[in-house]
Amino acid sequence: MIDPLLTLAFGVHANKGAYALLLGSGVSRGAGIPTGWEIVEDLIRKVAKLQGVSPEPDPFAWYSQTFHSEPDYSNLLNELAPTPAERRRILSQYFEPTPEERAQNIKLPTAAHKAIAKLVAGGHIRVILTTNFDRLIEHALEEAGITPTVVSTVDAIAGAPPLSQATNLVVKLHGDYLDHRIRNTAPELSSYDPKMNLLLDRVLDEFGLIVCGWSADWDAALRAAVERCPSRRYSTYWSVRHPIAGEAKRLAELRSAIVVGDKDADAFFVDLAEKVQSLNDIETPHPLSAKVAVATLKRHLSEDRQGKIRFHDLILDAVESIRTAMKKPPLSELQVPSVQQRFKAIVDSYDAACSTAASLLAVAAYWGRAIHLPVLVTSVERLADIDETQGGMVCLLNLRRYPALIATYAAGLGAFAAARYDVLAALLTKPKATLHSQRTESLIASSAWRVFAEDADKRLFPENQQKRFPVSHHLRRVMRPPLHDLVPSDTQYDAIFDRFEAIVTLVHADLFDRACGPMGEYVIRRFRGRGEDPLQPLMEELQQSADKHPMLVAGLFNGSYQRFRDIKREVDGYIAQYHY
Repeated sequence: MIDPLLTLAFGVHANKGAYALLLGSGVSRGAGIPTGWEIVEDLIRKVAKLQGVSPEPDPFAWYSQTFHSEPDYSNLLNELAPTPAERRRILSQYFEPTPEERAQNIKLPTAAHKAIAKLVAGGHIRVILTTNFDRLIEHALEEAGITPTVVSTVDAIAGAPPLSQATNLVVKLHGDYLDHRIRNTAPELSSYDPKMNLLLDRVLDEFGLIVCGWSADWDAALRAAVERCPSRRYSTYWSVRHPIAGEAKRLAELRSAIVVGDKDADAFFVDLAEKVQSLNDIETPHPLSAKVAVATLKRHLSEDRQGKIRFHDLILDAVESIRTAMKKPPLSELQVPSVQQRFKAIVDSYDAACSTAASLLAVAAYWGRAIHLPVLVTSVERLADIDETQGGMVCLLNLRRYPALIATYAAGLGAFAAARYDVLAALLTKPKATLHSQRTESLIASSAWRVFAEDADKRLFPENQQKRFPVSHHLRRVMRPPLHDLVPSDTQYDAIFDRFEAIVTLVHADLFDRACGPMGEYVIRRFRGRGEDPLQPLMEELQQSADKHPMLVAGLFNGSYQRFRDIKREVDGYIAQYHY
């Protein structure tokens, strides 16, 4: 199933300006802005203090019993500050940062507000509805060079542009904190002026809706507007940090909303803005999630510490999605008639599940820096961390290491294409796995030789029956899309693929001290006289630089040119015994 946030990003990107935002107090909570109820509660405490009494433990109950009415925001302000200047001074403490708070980034636009400003600047969002009194969204827009049209009173509606022409419209449904007419108490929130209802009805009818930070529990008039919306021209997306419940759940079901869970406002809008930006970066109009992820990855590779964290999360999230796919369905429950068909179905499902991660790993290995290398090694190890106790047919169980093989090939080919021998050496020697015997050994053992053991490759790859090395042929085809942008030339790609597989053979021979090992199609071309040794260009480089060659400096073959030559001679001799 496609991530609903990715689906939303495609919708926002493809339908510029078709979605409106509905922002609740949860969006400003991260900035340290109190909710309306918290402000009223604090004002009640101030009134009580003026009277020399304590309103605890329930300030609202104390106010009702003392004044025989529900606490009203306007009345409270009038009691504490009769003049506008005095009211502004009182309210500023809730919404405007002190120098100390500013230094701590409190009461300033959050990552969510800034991400929203990016979406507005790109023309993707034109209308913002908010229940918040603060001016954080306005400040974020202004910082992005955008002057918003703000509607915070009924009077301002008349001066607002028509919705069809609105570009940066912010509708503050409950008012602005500097206006004593803001809506905050239950009676105030029970109804809107007819003009505000008319504007709200048009937005809810004509736009898709992205809801974030709104519980819907207290805002009766806003709930009523959502309920009476006559149509669903575009989808509704509802972002929640915790499982959706109460009035929010009811309204989400009423609008057939797609719920995006487990993200706070910052994470939700930052992720959405990044995905939309990634789509903008892609020239092709096709909505391919792998290209979106790669475009995002490239930005993170050039960023500082924060970019490193996002790089880490992006790669490992893709890896974890593969691990999840490997469990659905269990190998023993695949309902296909024959072992051959079951084998093919598993291979095809893993190819599809690994496509995005393969693209990410290839690009990361090609463009990444030393600080990114540990994530690549961890990714391969995570994919090889499997349940060794599971029973079943050996040829099918061995396929559980196929995603680790794909990851090794994708990153390895990316590294080889960029002559990143430090990355190549780490990928081929550092990842470890615990095998059936409970011993830990290098994951190069999870090469095609181990994954497709017992001649499973020749028996169970029906389209490759006539191929001497069907797994090599299959992987050459599977790896082409992830490497296409890095190596556009098919001829160059074939050469890099052959060299990589030849190096894998030599490294395997070095680590396990035996000449036999995983071979590839390069063997056929070489020993049928249809091509030179794929490693000939590398051999020429090594002859000139010997132990100083970057591949040896990176640690392969114990850093010794002589050891490399000895191992290659042994492997060449082993291959020459057979008449491929």
